[in-house]
Amino acid sequence: MAGLLARGAAAQSAPSVETTYVDAPATDPGRVDGWSPGLLLGGTFNLANNQSVVGQADGTGISAGFILEGSLDFNKAAHELRMTLGAGAGVTRTPALDAWVKTRDALAFEAIYLYHVVPWFGPFGRFALDTQMFPGSDPRSAPTTYAITRADGTSEAITGTRLHLSDPFQPVTLKQSLGVFVQPVNRESVLVEARAGAGAQEVIASGVLALGDDDGTPEVEVSELSGYSQLGAEAVIEASGALRDKQISYKAGIAALLPIVYSDLDAGDDRGALDLMNVDIVGGLTFKLVEWASLDYQLHVVRQPQLVDAWQVQNNILLTLSYAVGSKVPGLPPCVPCKPVPAKAEPAPAPAPTPAPEPAPTPAPTPAPAPAPAPAPDAAPAPDAAPAPDAAPAPAPTQ
Repeated sequence: MAGLLARGAAAQSAPSVETTYVDAPATDPGRVDGWSPGLLLGGTFNLANNQSVVGQADGTGISAGFILEGSLDFNKAAHELRMTLGAGAGVTRTPALDAWVKTRDALAFEAIYLYHVVPWFGPFGRFALDTQMFPGSDPRSAPTTYAITRADGTSEAITGTRLHLSDPFQPVTLKQSLGVFVQPVNRESVLVEARAGAGAQEVIASGVLALGDDDGTPEVEVSELSGYSQLGAEAVIEASGALRDKQISYKAGIAALLPIVYSDLDAGDDRGALDLMNVDIVGGLTFKLVEWASLDYQLHVVRQPQLVDAWQVQNNILLTLSYAVGSKVPGLPPCVPCKPVPAKAEPAPAPAPTPAPEPAPTPAPTPAPAPAPAPAPDAAPAPDAAPAPDAAPAPAPTQ
């Protein structure tokens, strides 16, 4: 009995255990369901004026440009859609050349769909477009002779101070890809993505002129370009991310297309698939100085040997004044939340003392048995008494 009472008191003093169920963490915390838009508008401007400065021409030099970057992402369950639009242009005018010279002109669009069979692997489809927005020309400060080789093999010589090279939105490069992707690392600080599969490329460049000057000749050599199509195997690897609460962002990537089927080459051109392999290298680094200004470096290297058998390299360093909106805008670093001081834990109540077992009641003493009465002494024989007289007979009834 005492043991049962002790166990009951201990059970009442033990704290109760409460089970709480929580949702499992998302497989990819970087993907948020729904639409995620972003838009950045920026501009660059430089003005320089010289008067009687030794070693510099008198006059005013102006440089101006703009940049536009837009993005729209969609995520739902295993589906991911990424769309980006980038545009940028710049012009300059100097006292040495009284004409506006285009220094930068690019327009690019990309849409890629990924289906995550597992968070880091699945099939994808991609479409991309690259072109220029404004007409291109080659201005000169003095009359210059241009030796133009046409696509049909004929030659032409033109003398002037400006040669028209291309119309707006020429040339145009279209790219399509279909294959599988893998994302071995997917965090805000670094996203590594590799893709491989079939790729196609079409270039529309009829009538576009490209400079290919030979310093050993007095003329400026120019060639007319022709469009082409290619189909082959493509491989891409890209890395991007943001650091220091998105105040520093970067990207880098390289893509290669090995053509297996391609348009006919000119007569006498015996280059093979490896010689015609296309390579596209991009790089970028952005330092967010303040909310509305950033220092940007951009690199773009292209090799399209069936269009121009030379590496096309563009480097740009820009101090950009910008305005950004959308859910992807880098914000100010978040405030570190104050950690609440844990309340002093109240001491656990002491277990109730185990009650001492009650002593068993002492049985009342059994009363001593009453002494047996002494046997009565035998009665002395009574003295002989006279016999009692016989009872008188009942009187007879009266007749």
